[in-house]
Amino acid sequence: MTAATASPRGIGVRGGFGRLWLGAGASNLADGILFAGLPVLALQVTESPALIAGVAVAIQLPMALTALPAGVLADRYDRRRLLVVGNLVRVLGLLAAVVAVALGDLRLAVVYAVAALVGSSEILVDTTAQTTVPSLVERGDLGRAHARLGGTQVVMNDAVGAPLGSFLAGAGAAAFLATPLLLFALAAAVVLRLRLPQRTRVERSDPLTAGLRRDLADGTRYLAAHPLLRRLALIACIFNFGNMAFFALMPVYVTGPLGLPPAAYGWFLAGVALGGVLGSLVADRLLGRFGLPLILRTSTVAIGGVFASLGLFPRRDVAAAAVVSAGVLGMVWNLGGRVLRQTIVPDALLGRVTATVAFVALTAAPLGGVLGGLIAEQHGVRWPAAVSVVTIAITFVLLRPVTDAAVDAATAAVAPGV
Repeated sequence: MTAATASPRGIGVRGGFGRLWLGAGASNLADGILFAGLPVLALQVTESPALIAGVAVAIQLPMALTALPAGVLADRYDRRRLLVVGNLVRVLGLLAAVVAVALGDLRLAVVYAVAALVGSSEILVDTTAQTTVPSLVERGDLGRAHARLGGTQVVMNDAVGAPLGSFLAGAGAAAFLATPLLLFALAAAVVLRLRLPQRTRVERSDPLTAGLRRDLADGTRYLAAHPLLRRLALIACIFNFGNMAFFALMPVYVTGPLGLPPAAYGWFLAGVALGGVLGSLVADRLLGRFGLPLILRTSTVAIGGVFASLGLFPRRDVAAAAVVSAGVLGMVWNLGGRVLRQTIVPDALLGRVTATVAFVALTAAPLGGVLGGLIAEQHGVRWPAAVSVVTIAITFVLLRPVTDAAVDAATAAVAPGV
């Protein structure tokens, strides 16, 4: 089949990757505004720690439920069209929310509904964007392309979007919701002109396209066939549980033990972004010099220290240093796993395997948020940090079989049949 003309395969601002990069920047800025602003908006409706934590749960649970279908869609359908539709769905949903708020109907249900919309659509857009990168850059540029895309995501989500979102939410609900609406519309317009190589269509008799259930099974089976990928997915699941147990309560932690106004929550997320940018600048060199196993172990221990310091020392300077450190460590961890996954998994299955990993990782996050909210409701917002420290300890134990030899064997192995 003749491939359609594609944009130049480079990682600059011009060409196909540049459009993907710009569209991702606009949509992630909108995500950052919403992720930081929605808990602040909820603080205007309720003071319950459990209900505030419910905002994070309302984001994470739809992410988990839509992760696997998003991977199937990314493999079976035109990825450019998915990016456009995913952003337009968010535009329409936010338009309805703006109308409701303008009519004076600001309720916690509206906040939860917007959170669910953003969470469910974000996983489709992000999974599709990740799986589009190998079609736009050479294999040797994957690390740099993902570092650039990941760094932009962190900057737009947290460094810019978080402070802006917390400020806008405090200034007025309608303006707060209208701003990401316009950004999602911009992202849809940018990726609408994205040109991708035409992928070979597979006949319906092929098992890869035999139906949704079979498609989901293909991704799951491929992940299960790789001990290293399977273990890393399990580790991500446990880690997300502990991470969300505390960070779902971060807005209450900022306004409670730290004694800061709600808008300060956005600046702490900006600290995570600063760390993420620093991590994206050094991740490729650190991974190349020390290897993935050592980086994972070291960062795991350090992240455990971050949670312990937040629980034991509720001071503003300690919290600021902790969130920056968490950003650095998280970015290095995530980029290493992403590049490894895209090296092992063939393009025909990349969307489904990526989504399966996301599903495994995200499934535990809402449960962690619920547990953290319940603990905070009964014992205070510092105690969920203890849950986080325990899960980090479990993660460290599970990392023992992840060695340099295991990584080398996984990257050299022939992909098993599916």
